Amino acid sequence: MIIKIADTTFNVINGGAELEKYISPFKCENYINAEFKIVLDQSQDFMQKRSVMAIAITEKLIGKNVLRIHASSICYKDKAIMFLAPSGTGKSTHASLWNKYAGAEYINDDQPYLNMDTLMVYGSMVSGKHNRFSLKQAKLFSLVFISQAEHNSIKKLTKLESVKYLYKQMVHYIDLSDRQKQLECLDILSNLPVYLLECDVSYEAFLTCYKGVFNKDYEN
Repeated sequence: MIIKIADTTFNVINGGAELEKYISPFKCENYINAEFKIVLDQSQDFMQKRSVMAIAITEKLIGKNVLRIHASSICYKDKAIMFLAPSGTGKSTHASLWNKYAGAEYINDDQPYLNMDTLMVYGSMVSGKHNRFSLKQAKLFSLVFISQAEHNSIKKLTKLESVKYLYKQMVHYIDLSDRQKQLECLDILSNLPVYLLECDVSYEAFLTCYKGVFNKDYEN
């Protein structure tokens, strides 16, 4: 089956029925050839094939300056916003507030891809336990780090603070050339608006974040 991820086509071979169903939202109906071929081991089960495929896609995309980020990403009025936090902290929960109150669309709820040249954010089927993703893509507008708190406040981070927070959320690569691209990505992202949101899971948390990111109150 030929699929498209981050404007790149992959021919996934020996996926089997379960994996093909899993990747079917990204299927390319009218493609005969793909840029890359991923040949899977027929003896492996679904989980093993999914893992091998995801790693292979990520490795191929690195060569095109497209990196995987550990974040929940949404699209709001054609702008991509990434919410970042350690697993279990609440990035998906906060993204769901934007979906609920502002109608924001999910791009990917766990591991979106980012093109470092264009700053376009793309979804994929690797999307966390809630399985929230879409074919939507949008240019990255801002990044918001989530920290649990009993109050709601937001502040814009300095470049140095941004690098420190961003580094923790990067998918870390072994190859030295890939690490160099990761450092370049950190530099690019730290020049964008990056915020720290201390929040609970209320409507007020959404309002606080919205005002911080867009510098105006939310109007329904």
